[in-house]
Amino acid sequence: MPQKVLDYHDVLLYDSDLGLLEDEEWLNDQVISFYFEYLSREKSRSCGFTFVPGATTFLLINAGSEDAAAVVEALQLKEQKVIFLAVNDNPDVSTACGGSHWSLLVLDLNSSEARHYDSARGANAGVAAELLQKLQAALRLDAGAKLVTAASPQQQNGYDCGVYVLAMADLICDARARGLDWAGVDAELQRALPPGAASQWRSAVLALAHELAGKGKVRC
Repeated sequence: MPQKVLDYHDVLLYDSDLGLLEDEEWLNDQVISFYFEYLSREKSRSCGFTFVPGATTFLLINAGSEDAAAVVEALQLKEQKVIFLAVNDNPDVSTACGGSHWSLLVLDLNSSEARHYDSARGANAGVAAELLQKLQAALRLDAGAKLVTAASPQQQNGYDCGVYVLAMADLICDARARGLDWAGVDAELQRALPPGAASQWRSAVLALAHELAGKGKVRC
């Protein structure tokens, strides 16, 4: 029976979730949600950045216009500067935990530019475009937002896509907080995520979860 390891604000992690970080496994929504929650609360409070996990982006893609607008309102996305969204290719509307590939969509509301970072050569391009269309309507971006296929570091296997999403979200957050423009951000991603870096990020996220668990982090 799975054992609870960490109850971190809105995210509950079990040993089976963390086991995905120890092995060469595809990351599930719980691990993505945990790290996005951490970034939202610990690294971007004063920056005007927000991080939207996969279950919520799945809801946005499949919701009607009124429901999508309600989600945007509840998350106060209109008040943010940069919105980070975990994109999943799940085609099954009966479950929010399916799919086989993660990518990252970053919407800069100041420039009305949406940058899609996909570590599998654009595999999620169609899903990202669909998500952006829903966001544009819900956020009432009258002029629309330009979708840019960003120069993303590329995974070397079929299971590290989620790790790349976590790493890229973290690195982009730091770079933009330091004032780097998007060209500088993309160059930094290439330097910081060479082939083989995913294993180091797995270890770092796993260590973070255990550190927070050791500090007795609980639901707030």
